[in-house]
Amino acid sequence: MTTVNLRKLVACAEAAECSKPSFNSEVVSRTKDCYLLTSRSKLKEETVVAAASNNSVLICGWVDTGLILIKQVMVKESITALLMTKEYVLFGNQSVYDIDLKTFEVNGEEN
Repeated sequence: MTTVNLRKLVACAEAAECSKPSFNSEVVSRTKDCYLLTSRSKLKEETVVAAASNNSVLICGWVDTGLILIKQVMVKESITALLMTKEYVLFGNQSVYDIDLKTFEVNGEEN
């Protein structure tokens, strides 16, 4: 049996009605298997977030409207390292890949 404090429930419901969601649930659901995460402020109005799972890297942007997916890169090997620099996201295991944060092109990508 679960006990719910009705006052807290009403307060949360009222707060939810007043707030606008600031994330895209589709983007957030793609990160459920991610185990590595890094972020940095790219500009005053925008933050870049990188998240890695066993077979992919997600590059997301945090903008005024919320979290958006910019790029998803699928890889064949498990990712064990993820690092964000001023200009690149570096990731990999035996092979090292980089994503240019200006063009979002991937170098080292296996075809």
